[in-house]
Amino acid sequence: MNAGSYANWKKVYQDFLKESRSKEDYCREKGLDLNWFKRQCRKADAYEKLLAARKEKENQMPENLQNLFVELIPEKGQAEPEKSRILKLNYRGVAFELPHNFAAATFKHALQIIREVL
Repeated sequence: MNAGSYANWKKVYQDFLKESRSKEDYCREKGLDLNWFKRQCRKADAYEKLLAARKEKENQMPENLQNLFVELIPEKGQAEPEKSRILKLNYRGVAFELPHNFAAATFKHALQIIREVL
């Protein structure tokens, strides 16, 4: 199941919930195959679990990045890091900038991007 088929299925399933009928009666009235309906329910459940797992993974820093050390060395003529308004990071050819007072989640997301690129 992909995002498009899931969105279409949710419309069918929400209609089913509004009707307050058994799956058998709903399928019979709508001309749907009961086995197809049950299979779509299982696929939607699996898809929702996959989405939840992806979201949880995005919120966690990967183990191989938890102890990552990146030394920040200002370029000549650049303001001292604590006075700078933007944090610029370069690591193995990957460069990105973070605004002053960025959130920890933003930094974790940036590290995840590095991991995907490398």
